Amino acid sequence: MAKILKGIDGYELEFQGSASPIPSPPNNEFLNSIRRSLVKIMGSNVEIMQSLSIGLTDSWTVRSLGTIVYNFAPSHPDSDTSKNNVHGDNESIGIDDLIFRAKVLTAIAFDMTT
Repeated sequence: MAKILKGIDGYELEFQGSASPIPSPPNNEFLNSIRRSLVKIMGSNVEIMQSLSIGLTDSWTVRSLGTIVYNFAPSHPDSDTSKNNVHGDNESIGIDDLIFRAKVLTAIAFDMTT
């Protein structure tokens, strides 16, 4: 960065590090609730698997407080993925996926509180 800004006066530049990675546990009540809720909404058995997410999400702000976070945004297996444009121009999600996601997230909330 110093090389790029060489010859430009009157600025102050400070680099700050980003959050350290904090893994989510592979087997706990929250993850089990996600699975149960998917089974309930899908009407059939499902298997879920954690995966590595490259990059940084906003979840680091609450992970550092000890909150378990799964970057979970379910889409229906039969959805038209061409209607989903996450983090792109004209960001969008297909209506079927929006409805499916709302059902699953509601089921998780209900499952976790009963």
